[in-house]
Amino acid sequence: MKKCQTAITLFDTVFLLVLSISGSIGGVFGDVVYYFAFVIPIFLAFLYVKKSKDEEAQPVLLKVLPDGKSIGFSLPLIAPFIAIVFLISFLTSLILTSLGFSETTDVSGNLIAVIAKHALLPAFFEEALFRFVPLMLLIPYSRKNALFVSSIMFAAVHCSLFQIPYALFASFMLSFIAIATGSIFPSILIHLLNNLASIFYMRYSEVEQFKLIFLISLAVLSVISLVFVVLRREKYKEAFLEIKNDKCNVEFTLSATMFVAMTLVIGALNLWMSL
Repeated sequence: MKKCQTAITLFDTVFLLVLSISGSIGGVFGDVVYYFAFVIPIFLAFLYVKKSKDEEAQPVLLKVLPDGKSIGFSLPLIAPFIAIVFLISFLTSLILTSLGFSETTDVSGNLIAVIAKHALLPAFFEEALFRFVPLMLLIPYSRKNALFVSSIMFAAVHCSLFQIPYALFASFMLSFIAIATGSIFPSILIHLLNNLASIFYMRYSEVEQFKLIFLISLAVLSVISLVFVVLRREKYKEAFLEIKNDKCNVEFTLSATMFVAMTLVIGALNLWMSL
């Protein structure tokens, strides 16, 4: 398990390095490097999986295509998930902006290009790198450890104190759903829908009528969805207890701990520079 965590830390570090290079370059070429920030570590990760010969803990391949179990389990969670992510993001921004800090995400320009960069690309490639790979490697050792490691590493890699709180919740829920259903499809779908909702909200939030309709619709859908969750609560409780009662304790390697500490320092520096 420690060897797998070290490998995951390496993949995430490569991602951050290439991502930082793309930001310093800018322009079209910077966008190309940005895409490679996802492709390169994913390629390295699958080479690692292919060469893994550990007979005691063979990597578990999560299903990619949708099936009845994954859809039925995840569908009622979509609207509440997005609502809670929005709420955490709002509260975090409210606190940090009141202290004089600021952070902006540019979603202006061609809508198709924005959706491709900020919704489609993260939904597929982030789920592959930060959900599929770590869960595939760590579930054979401990589902509990897989859940916490994948969640914390995904949140940390954002390197932004504006984003880490909601990213931690989102990653925890997406990892839980993936483990419970044995499929990565729900997390890709929910991640995509959440990003799309964020893009449209940020682009059109100044239009009061759109903002009101959006928030009311999200609230209504969340309430309806939660009714289904309550009615099927035993299924969700069972999935949660299977992970909670895992005998293996949560354990982080030194490399993973140092990676999280490094990203928090970067996040704090970015926050300080926004003053």
